[in-house]
Amino acid sequence: MIMNEARAHNRLNVALGGALVLVNKGFVQSLCLWFDDSRSSAELAYSDNLAATRRLMQLIRAMQRLGVRLDPDGADQNADRSDAELQSTELAIWSSDLQVVVRTLDALRGAQAELESAGVEGGAVDAIVCLAEECEAFAAALRSRAENSLAHESGASAHRVSDAEGTNLEGFLKGLADTDSTLLNGRLESERAPDDPLFPVLNTVLGNHFLAIEQFFLSGFLLESEGQTALAEVRIRHSLAEMSAAYRVAQRILVLGAKPASVFSPDLHVPHRIDVGSSATHALSGDLILTERLEGALEHACAAPAVAADRRSVELLSVAIGLETEMSDWLSTQKLALSQSAQPAPASGAFDHMLERWSVE
Repeated sequence: MIMNEARAHNRLNVALGGALVLVNKGFVQSLCLWFDDSRSSAELAYSDNLAATRRLMQLIRAMQRLGVRLDPDGADQNADRSDAELQSTELAIWSSDLQVVVRTLDALRGAQAELESAGVEGGAVDAIVCLAEECEAFAAALRSRAENSLAHESGASAHRVSDAEGTNLEGFLKGLADTDSTLLNGRLESERAPDDPLFPVLNTVLGNHFLAIEQFFLSGFLLESEGQTALAEVRIRHSLAEMSAAYRVAQRILVLGAKPASVFSPDLHVPHRIDVGSSATHALSGDLILTERLEGALEHACAAPAVAADRRSVELLSVAIGLETEMSDWLSTQKLALSQSAQPAPASGAFDHMLERWSVE
């Protein structure tokens, strides 16, 4: 039984890795479709992305109830997940997403079988079963799109489950202060050569932001489970700030005539290995290490000649550096307070509101 549960835990972390990939790639791919004037397909991809975000949180919660450590990258010898499998055209997006969903579904079904063999029952197992069923339906929809090019079906990929899934991409983009009007209108600011040295730098920064989004988000859930909800709320906000930074980078790449891609400058790349651990102290320490690495990589990127020659790229990277500097100081302070057994600060209720908004129990 112990071996069954251990295998189930490993498979759930494989599913977690797939869920994280879908969330990061989904939003950027919807931007690519929007920019190329495939508006109905962009809305469909965005709807997929919202549903993937909810499923991610539901999976995290189920894993926590089962006592599974949040460790999607596993052992050090496991493959680096830096390749977000980004695509930019309809058929390629549906086909690529299908591959990720199938991997995730196989892991969920495998975990379900192992848990049942171990005699594990309860709400967490039921949640795994529901997630697998939803992934199966999503895989069927993606397969239909990929095989029949049915990209212009209804604007929603699935029945709306949570309040957070009621938004659309157009409204979301128009409501963001960081949205460039050239992106909204599908116009180029300038068209650079595909091999322009600026693009590998920006794509590396984008990939680093993906790692930060994932780790800080998982850290938030770990901290909340450890009774440090106020700290968890700040980690979730940091993850959301990394999402905004990633959005600004992807937008910059698009308006300069390229597509976001998993193309990296080795000297700027932060290896994609999530380190959350199983305690509040470990989570804060891991986040501090990653934040300092991100800050160093961003400073290095900002000094690159290709970036230095593009004022807007310098501006967006400078904003990101400011974020990491601020959060590095905060993490150092909180890590020290935790080591001195300081009383947890009162939570604002933002974490619970997030779960409620996304219908996550």
